[in-house]
Amino acid sequence: MVVAEKIQGPSPQPPFELDHEHYYLLRDLYFGIRNPEDPVTWRTLVIDCRKLLGSPQPDDIPVTDKNQFVNAFLLTKILVGNTFLTPLVAELINAIGFIEEISPTQPCLPALLINGRHLPEPLLDKLAKHIMKINSDSGVAVINPVGHFSDDKTRILGPNLLRTIEHAVIMASTQDQKGGGYEVLSYVTRLLRNPDFSNRVRQLDIVIPMFGGSRGHKLGQDLLVGYEVLEAKFNAKLLGILLRDILKNLGTEGVSTLPTVVFYSVDIHNEQEPKNSFNEEGYDFINVNPGQQISEEIICLLQEKNLETLPIKLVASDNGAVGRTEQLASKLLSDLLRLGVNATLDIIYVNKDRKQAGSVNKAEIAGVVRWSLNSDHSISKVPINLSEYNTDEKCCNITLDDMLDTGGTAAIDQSLIRRLFSQIEHSIFVATHAVLSKGTDCLDKIGVDSFIFTNTLKPDSLLKRGDVRIVDVSPAIWQAIIDNQNHSIYDQV
Repeated sequence: MVVAEKIQGPSPQPPFELDHEHYYLLRDLYFGIRNPEDPVTWRTLVIDCRKLLGSPQPDDIPVTDKNQFVNAFLLTKILVGNTFLTPLVAELINAIGFIEEISPTQPCLPALLINGRHLPEPLLDKLAKHIMKINSDSGVAVINPVGHFSDDKTRILGPNLLRTIEHAVIMASTQDQKGGGYEVLSYVTRLLRNPDFSNRVRQLDIVIPMFGGSRGHKLGQDLLVGYEVLEAKFNAKLLGILLRDILKNLGTEGVSTLPTVVFYSVDIHNEQEPKNSFNEEGYDFINVNPGQQISEEIICLLQEKNLETLPIKLVASDNGAVGRTEQLASKLLSDLLRLGVNATLDIIYVNKDRKQAGSVNKAEIAGVVRWSLNSDHSISKVPINLSEYNTDEKCCNITLDDMLDTGGTAAIDQSLIRRLFSQIEHSIFVATHAVLSKGTDCLDKIGVDSFIFTNTLKPDSLLKRGDVRIVDVSPAIWQAIIDNQNHSIYDQV
């Protein structure tokens, strides 16, 4: 558990007399609750509260002394005050042992965010803060159910709910790095197996910011090497089957109201997988588009450098990037128009000859189309003859892709663009997912002035660079959840 020195702020004042050992237990619990990178689990919170209130065997024996109720109330007020656990005070006091003193029916909670890995995604805290920002009257709670047994095996424990939850949002990961993975996510989804939990949750939203393995439809080597398993399809199928069986069992046990289950990912490389696999099992899969947030960050960067009036050359780096590039073009045109800037940009379409995934033999400009936003907000698209195209004007270059790993193909793209345009004032590379499996040094070889990534992944050293900007995609995620509310393509039982 985190110690006080790791978190800024004064130590908490005990609500009643504590000995030295219990004071430090209170202090570490207080600061652990406030550490978004490694928050205490729900189980630790309950058991430590029982210890502080004098339970001789806190794992097995609740606090039964009714005279301790006031102390329990004061303790929980100090521990969870001004945190995202505040809305669950009733559940906490109930778990400590004061069942009769707490009403079993509490006010509805619009959002309960649930950590789905051993160390939370940075987006978990960001999403909670965004929900509170856009509607301060909406309650949002955050819990961490993911802990360990004494032999380091994963242990999942969630609260007994006393209220209806509009949206229970699991923020998960498919990456094993820093405690993610499908195994942990599958454990957390089994919170639904509790009939009381399922009966109180109206919609379960499972958010996997970067869905690992979505490139699996492209083989990474010569076919003679062997048969490569498509990871995304395999794991999506397993998750879908698990949830289907849980909901089916709950239905046979007489649970009257079952939650709708929806999966989400951000700017996935291959939407058809895992989408088809989830759909086959009866679940929606939503590909969240962070284009609005990326567009706003690009405009902000250009304004800071007084470059917003320069012509923009927006590069679709391959056929797979065309859709997201054209979506971004529409948003950039609208944002520029609001600034009073001439809403015109050129999309440069690049063709790549790929020997295999990650290896490019040749890249060339396939075409240029000028996009203009008309007064009625319709878009005109005019192809430009390359032989007549003015490549000597000062401009800004923006290249967009879903992810950046080793940077090899990105360097090829930039070399191609710089050969075509001789007067690039500022070049920006935008990638939704900063994979960077070999570290951030590869950024120096790409040949751009600025990088824009989103916070779906967060390499530790990325923020130390002055040429990197991070975009928060939690607004896009929450908007997708709200837009998809109470919508299901199949009967899920």
